[in-house]
Amino acid sequence: MKEYGGYLPLELNETGHYFAAYEKDMVMLQCGRMAFAYILRDTNANRLYLPRYLCPSVGEYLNRSVEIVLYDVDEKFEPVGVSPEKEDYLLWVNFFGLASPAQQEAILRRYKNVIFDNTQAFYAKPFMQAYNVYSCRKFFGVGDGAYLIREGIGQIELEKNYGYESGGFLLKSLEMGTNEAYCEYLDNESRFEEEGLREMSVLSQKIMKSIDYRRAAERRRRNFYVLHEHLQEVNELKIELPGGAVPMVYPLLVRNKKLRQYLIGHKVYVSQWWKAVLQDPAGNAFEKKLSEYLLPLPVDQRYTKEDMLDIYHLVQNGLGQSG
Repeated sequence: MKEYGGYLPLELNETGHYFAAYEKDMVMLQCGRMAFAYILRDTNANRLYLPRYLCPSVGEYLNRSVEIVLYDVDEKFEPVGVSPEKEDYLLWVNFFGLASPAQQEAILRRYKNVIFDNTQAFYAKPFMQAYNVYSCRKFFGVGDGAYLIREGIGQIELEKNYGYESGGFLLKSLEMGTNEAYCEYLDNESRFEEEGLREMSVLSQKIMKSIDYRRAAERRRRNFYVLHEHLQEVNELKIELPGGAVPMVYPLLVRNKKLRQYLIGHKVYVSQWWKAVLQDPAGNAFEKKLSEYLLPLPVDQRYTKEDMLDIYHLVQNGLGQSG
């Protein structure tokens, strides 16, 4: 029965899911990794091709269900030397959220069975003949959440997932900052694999229905352009922001071994993505360079143009001190 009276719960404005138009062809899951696991249940895949430049835990988790084949990418993040067979699937990552629809269409023409990993590209439009995976947590303040979209996707009954059990770090970060709640954040991350395939929590669904998506997109694009204007000359990645694309980060690639720690020391938290690539003898030189030197600079909706200029000046100072 419906409850009446008592104390007032958390109030959130309900403006609708960003992907509301795709609801009949969408599944809402706990996290992106579980979305990939869901895809394997929905297909008869013999093998899954994954880029070598990817978090190794993804392959380790999915290897329980399907044979994993790693492939290299070139400097345009295109697959190199990949020839999937009829029942194989290829996972292609929209790195940093900077792929154009034309690039994705080319991937679809080249390969029969495609999974678009849009976990770094929340705003990318889904291609309905492919699987499209989106992460809520990489773009918005939620404790869990991922969308999986494909025309005619099968609906599997999922276990409930309760956001109140793990969302405390979000409330703590509001009052004490993200660094103070970092340990709780890591605890939340580690629980996903232990719990297995579950649906997105009601709490995350409510939060995702309350977001000003246009404002967030505009701020991310503006912040990207501010950094790009000042850093494109030193950035070894030749990148651009296609019309309509919304970036997760600004990917700065500079061969400087001290800059990351300099930025972290000045409270610009730039992690090193996928260090395992450096120890992989099969990895190519471009992937190893990314793993060692790429700095994913924050451009999200929390920040202003002035914040971006502060980050630029810190990069400039860091390069000067270690150059």
